[in-house]
Amino acid sequence: MRRFAPTMFFLTLPFLIAAAPAAETIETVAGTGKPGDNGSEGVATETNIDQPFGLEFGPDAALYICEVGQHRVRRLDVASGRLTTVAGYGRRGYAGDGGPATDAELNEPYEVRFDSKGNLHFVEMRNHVVRRVDAQTGRISTVAGTGKAGYGGDGGPATAAELRDPHSIAFDAGDRLYIADIGNHRIRRVDPKTGQIETLAGNGQKRLPHDGDPARDKPILGPRALFILGDDLWIALREGNSIWRIDLGYGAIHHVACTGGKGFSGDGGPALQAAFNGPKGITVDRFGRIVVADTENQAIREIDFRSGLIRTLAGAGPVQEPATLAERKATDATLAERKATDATVAQRKAALGDGGPPTKALLDRPHGVCLGPDGSVYIGDTNHHCVRKVARPAWRDFTEPPAEFAGNLGTYRSPLKFADGTDVRTPEDWTKRRQEILASWQRRLGAWPPLVERPAVEYLESAARDGYVEHHVHVQVSPEGKLADGYLLAPEGDGPFPAVLVPFYEPLTSIGRGQKGRGTHDYGWQLVRRGFVTLSIGTPAALESLGGDTRKLLVESGVSERRQPLTMLAYVAANCHTALAQMPQVDPQRIGVIGLSYGGKWSMFASCLYEKFACAVWSDPGIVFNEQNANVNYWEPWYLGYDPQAQRKPGIPSAENPRTGLYKEMVEAGEDLVDLHALMAPRPLLVSGGTEDPPRNWRALNHLVAVNRLLGYEHRVALTARSGHVPTPAALALELEFLEYWLNRGE
Repeated sequence: MRRFAPTMFFLTLPFLIAAAPAAETIETVAGTGKPGDNGSEGVATETNIDQPFGLEFGPDAALYICEVGQHRVRRLDVASGRLTTVAGYGRRGYAGDGGPATDAELNEPYEVRFDSKGNLHFVEMRNHVVRRVDAQTGRISTVAGTGKAGYGGDGGPATAAELRDPHSIAFDAGDRLYIADIGNHRIRRVDPKTGQIETLAGNGQKRLPHDGDPARDKPILGPRALFILGDDLWIALREGNSIWRIDLGYGAIHHVACTGGKGFSGDGGPALQAAFNGPKGITVDRFGRIVVADTENQAIREIDFRSGLIRTLAGAGPVQEPATLAERKATDATLAERKATDATVAQRKAALGDGGPPTKALLDRPHGVCLGPDGSVYIGDTNHHCVRKVARPAWRDFTEPPAEFAGNLGTYRSPLKFADGTDVRTPEDWTKRRQEILASWQRRLGAWPPLVERPAVEYLESAARDGYVEHHVHVQVSPEGKLADGYLLAPEGDGPFPAVLVPFYEPLTSIGRGQKGRGTHDYGWQLVRRGFVTLSIGTPAALESLGGDTRKLLVESGVSERRQPLTMLAYVAANCHTALAQMPQVDPQRIGVIGLSYGGKWSMFASCLYEKFACAVWSDPGIVFNEQNANVNYWEPWYLGYDPQAQRKPGIPSAENPRTGLYKEMVEAGEDLVDLHALMAPRPLLVSGGTEDPPRNWRALNHLVAVNRLLGYEHRVALTARSGHVPTPAALALELEFLEYWLNRGE
């Protein structure tokens, strides 16, 4: 079992701790929004689901749903969108054991789980039992409870024991069955070999446990939902308004989240200081992501167990009491319209927020949550009579390195060591170490001139396009008035919009008007169509030397400025950021940067050296030195090989054509770019890898992951893979999705 150690220090930069970004969307995958029964099977979004509670994916990759209102368990084939019934036929009762599950009478099935053999189990709250559907025969039987409410039977057969309003169940790796016996304020456990039942936690007293105490024979207040991962049993306490964990190896219970008092608070801060109101569902993934149905707050909350931080994943939160009579009437009218039974399915979905940001969506007493195979979150939106899904962004699949590179730090020097060799142990240490690294790079590259306080933007010509306006602009990028040629694309409307800087050899490719790049790296055009302001620029000094070779221009810039060219590119990008941030239609907190190849190197140095870029995409720049690949070429004078005393020929360093400049200095000192990458933390980064950045470059990025982890952040670093240098359509889609996710928050 992987253990997680929550970090007790938290950054408070406002653009780093945020609500669920708006690029996440919520959708309905089953149910029409109406209660009642309109058939036992059919197209999932055309078939009623009356009060969905517990959800779980089965071994067949289908989603199983407890339908409390019609006393059934349903099966959703996610691939086909078909809904069928696997247990119960809609009549309330307790009958049918020994026969087909679809002929049985159930009474409010609350939670569904599977054992290791694929047998389906569900708990019936009103019948006070747990029942089982055989995976081979489809026949139903009772495995715990007598059908009568009570407490008793420990040490004997589970089928002779009494339960009181059981709500949730879970299985461990040994197929032991755990039961949330909420009416008795206990957690019970059934041995699969003997069939005997025992009490694992709780003594019937209605009090919160004490952190670190043995779970057995101690109080536990309202255990409503259970989930097991490895050796840990996770518990949501309904009356206790908090989350706890029992270490099944040692038997101790530990406090994970929320104070125990009712409320709706804590987003962006430590989960232990947050407040819930009647949590009734819980699920956990192997990375320590805890998802909770905060039922009475009409929200789904997410806790990162490693960092201890909490956020709202979905739901607009509790309905506030209107202050005036007019407001109350308006609220009543809105709710009536939203719940109108004669409204169309499309109208109901739109009213609930489908297709929009999950945190703007309306939920009504959600009871069930589970994670899909791809990490998407499924929600039993109980009083809206539907199952909804918050999709996991595709780029998240690339935040975990392949097994061969997991935890592999290569031979790179760790950025988590001060120059004197002492370790960086705390976020406070990292603040000092970051300044040390930044000062080192300023020394290596040459310090920047002062940034332009208010860069001038000259609009040369403008043209209305399909849904946006294209401006040909010159942007001031130095105090002396030097200009960068570019194109500013702005969506129609006032904004404020997120923005992205797109540097490349020249700006026409980035806006889709070059000979190449269409559909692969025309980032400026692709992003404006998604609601971003984009500024695409070309190489500085191009205006003074029209038609000049980019490499020559960069070397000449190094000569004139007596600095390495890459730092001047970063300086230009920083001034362009300022120009964007001062535009009234741009949100200054939501400006990113993206570039391919040369533009990728430019983006890398810009985002690392200028921390106001909120996130970055580096598309196959070559993020570390590699003299086996001629295209990585940091040794060239137009990148890091500039040397006022020596001029080398292009090509891989050799005895006849030795290293020069800063590149020579760094290689001979055993240095690389890993400490530069570290300056990104904790801002999100996607390296869109191709021929220059294959998966083995995780060995460098793992150091950045380690810095993020020290700061309490996960999934902030991603490395994708493609076979060529130029992005494929799939690679482009991931790059754009990444920027949409991190910049489209809409706060």
